[in-house]
Amino acid sequence: MTAVTKRIQMYGKTVGGMRAASVALALIGGIALTACPKVPDLPVSPACELNNTATVSFTNTTGGTATVYVDFDGANLTGNIADGATSSVHTVPAGNHSIIFRNASGGAAVCATISPNLQRCTSNSYACS
Repeated sequence: MTAVTKRIQMYGKTVGGMRAASVALALIGGIALTACPKVPDLPVSPACELNNTATVSFTNTTGGTATVYVDFDGANLTGNIADGATSSVHTVPAGNHSIIFRNASGGAAVCATISPNLQRCTSNSYACS
């Protein structure tokens, strides 16, 4: 055999060995991946838990006495609410608050102040009559 022939045979053995090693490595990797246990999905917390919030709505039950708005912690939260109507639902921080139903014409309080302690993730409804 010539030196060139020996070199070609040696190259063929090396390439063949590398192919076999690559196939074996791929097979072992595939088995290892399928043997791993599935990681369970983590529970998703509702936004109210993450943000420490509650929801509120307000109903004007003044019996035709007045169009009102709700002063929530010193700010008009609802805009005007006609008699018999209910505001949209508002997301607010959980905790202690001050709620005053006020006459839309002048701002006088039309009901006693309500001082709830809103619990996280609760839905609350308040009325003034």
